[in-house]
Amino acid sequence: MADPIHPAPSIVFCGNHDQPQLLAQRTRHRTTGAVSLPRSRGDDLSHCRPIAATSLATLVAMVEEGLGITLLPQLAIDAGITQGHDIALVPTPGAMPRKVVMIWRRSSPRAPGFLTLAAALRRRAARPD
Repeated sequence: MADPIHPAPSIVFCGNHDQPQLLAQRTRHRTTGAVSLPRSRGDDLSHCRPIAATSLATLVAMVEEGLGITLLPQLAIDAGITQGHDIALVPTPGAMPRKVVMIWRRSSPRAPGFLTLAAALRRRAARPD
């Protein structure tokens, strides 16, 4: 799949790393083991009542309080977003991974720092855990 911003001459596109996502649910939730998620926009999710949040930390707190479930990227889990919270993380095999990319204006004076950060992220993503 082509990235829509990649051809723009004023944008630098760096990396295209897939990040798996895990289903975060309340520990006392009935789901155990891996889960299968809807794969297309055609799946009927009309029974769902969406609740918005502005950060992953808020989503984790909402899940812990029993307000629903959410998908969390592996990157956030590795950074400790769920530490100290009574939630369970369930694998979602075959689920669409989140793409992690860095973009910036070609004219940015911070480009050398962005390239250094991108290289560090690539090294970390390639490292087996």
